[in-house]
Amino acid sequence: MASKMVSDRIASARAVQGSLEQNADAIATRIAARLRPHLRPGERMPDVALLAQLMGRDIAARADAMQRADRAHDVELADDAGPRSARDERAAEVREVYVDLRNTVLSAYPEEALSLLHLREPASSVPSVLAEQAHATRAALLDASIKLPKPRRKGTKLDRDDYAQELGESALALSKALADIERETKEADVALAAKTSAIDAFDDAFGLEVPALSSLYALAEQEVLAAKLRVNPKKRGTLVGTPGGDPATPNDGDPGEE
Repeated sequence: MASKMVSDRIASARAVQGSLEQNADAIATRIAARLRPHLRPGERMPDVALLAQLMGRDIAARADAMQRADRAHDVELADDAGPRSARDERAAEVREVYVDLRNTVLSAYPEEALSLLHLREPASSVPSVLAEQAHATRAALLDASIKLPKPRRKGTKLDRDDYAQELGESALALSKALADIERETKEADVALAAKTSAIDAFDDAFGLEVPALSSLYALAEQEVLAAKLRVNPKKRGTLVGTPGGDPATPNDGDPGEE
């Protein structure tokens, strides 16, 4: 589904195209009748209808490119859902192991043990920070040079290898999910940049060509039609006059009538 900023522009582009399809030939006929007396020997009347149609086609082509870029951006945003869901699931797994380990150490050992195993801080709610916490704790668990103080109860034993393995596996899965999101985010940023560029290209052409077309209509003394081809000064790439960028139906007047 097109974003509103694009759909408004598409509606205006279609209105311009529709107006030209209905009126370009009659407008050209009127302009030719007005200017023909000023032709010099050997000169030919320019094909005004073709010029108008070419400008309309340029606007239409840029509108199509903008719409494709908008759809591509939507696809990239939709692709983010899977990795983000996976990240949340992996983060929950890491948090469960981290919290269990921290509570175990906190209840069984002096507080010093928390610092030694990088467990002083509670599990972060930020997945990337949580992954760093988990990796740091895993490394500390596997570091044989780190000696824990005596537990409060003689029968207490902490299986550091088992905790390190479980924490490491879940943290690795979380890191992979975070990397997937980073990749998808970069791809979405590229798609957004392409969309922005396409919108700018459309707006530039629309802002130049629509006033030119409106002037042709005015030259043909079709003021009603000319008034409908006015660029909205408050919203680039759209026509003035109707909400949501949906311009009024062109050709309310007949260029063939005086």
